[in-house]
Amino acid sequence: MRNIPCITCIHHKGYKQIGKEKTPVCVAFPDGIPDPIRYGYNQHTEPYDGDNGIVFEVSPDFAHIYRKRRKSARAK
Repeated sequence: MRNIPCITCIHHKGYKQIGKEKTPVCVAFPDGIPDPIRYGYNQHTEPYDGDNGIVFEVSPDFAHIYRKRRKSARAK
């Protein structure tokens, strides 16, 4: 299962109508998040072409989820 980080990122800004579809947008990618990040193939924890140095940062609203995942992973 892939982790899709966009909606839990502090930089996520919602969705923008582009052509016939709504695509997720963020501070790093105001014209649409690239598919490898959007679909979880790239977690965007390292710079990605065109992101202007802005990378994934967990939103405080979702920090508890990431703490729980790390704790669970260490227990294995």
